[in-house]
Amino acid sequence: MGNRAQITRGSVGACLALVTDCGQAELPQECDVEHLARGFRISGGVHETLSYPGAGYVREAYGQGQKSLNVFLKFYVDWASQPDLETSDRLRPWLHCPLDKVVMTGLREAFPDFYRSRLRPLYGEQRFSLSQMSEDACREWQKWIDELSPLKPVLVDVLWVLKRAM
Repeated sequence: MGNRAQITRGSVGACLALVTDCGQAELPQECDVEHLARGFRISGGVHETLSYPGAGYVREAYGQGQKSLNVFLKFYVDWASQPDLETSDRLRPWLHCPLDKVVMTGLREAFPDFYRSRLRPLYGEQRFSLSQMSEDACREWQKWIDELSPLKPVLVDVLWVLKRAM
């Protein structure tokens, strides 16, 4: 239980620090750089906390760290309008949609030609796996989602609600 508490405190701390840093950013690109760095820190923190001889634990991949961060930001900034209304309104268009198999499959099914031309080359034959997702693939997915919903990219996450039970 102690390891889980350490992971949670470290992850929440990294997420809150991102909100603070991005709240002071002038351009979305500045926030994006911080966002990517925090995702790596969350992944690394989980790895360092759980990594011990004989555990058989493999370090989380880039996509898994980003998903943790994006889910937290969706709830904290978008839904709860934290840390304050002005900051959350400013950050909302800069948030990334939490990626997972359900969302990525929904987008692929809705836009098969786009997926084949732009994203398939990054995956090869591999199916959507956050544990295997590279930084390039994650960036390309987010770029596409930003094009689909530029004012509120997290809105694309509604696919998760619509498709998860199917």
